Amino acid sequence: MKKLLIIMAFLFSCSAFAQKHKVDVVKYVHMTTAERDALVVSAGESWEIFNVTTGKKEYHDGASWVALAASTDAIFETELTDAQNNIDVGFNLISTSLIYYNGKIVPNNRWSGEGTQILNLSLDTKQYDNLTVKN
Repeated sequence: MKKLLIIMAFLFSCSAFAQKHKVDVVKYVHMTTAERDALVVSAGESWEIFNVTTGKKEYHDGASWVALAASTDAIFETELTDAQNNIDVGFNLISTSLIYYNGKIVPNNRWSGEGTQILNLSLDTKQYDNLTVKN
């Protein structure tokens, strides 16, 4: 319990710093499944953890915790144009693909294309927006 309180105090201070300085912070800590499940993830936050119970890296997709793929085999990065929502990433998308839009993870319900090389985004993209896809 003491460890969890220390972690939460540290994360609170990071969050306060990020709000004051207007930077995006990806929070990455080691914790158990029980500690992870006790967290309250606010909308717009990006969380990545190492789950010491399962021995896996996990991220919060906006609704639930998802295990990351064991390794990153492929990465696609591009600068988008206005209304560009169907993008050929050059490799097959999988259920654990991570889609980042302007540095923030895109929830699973905002993209499709698993099993294909075409990423379909349900976003209002603009010119110069950044997209990164990791398998």
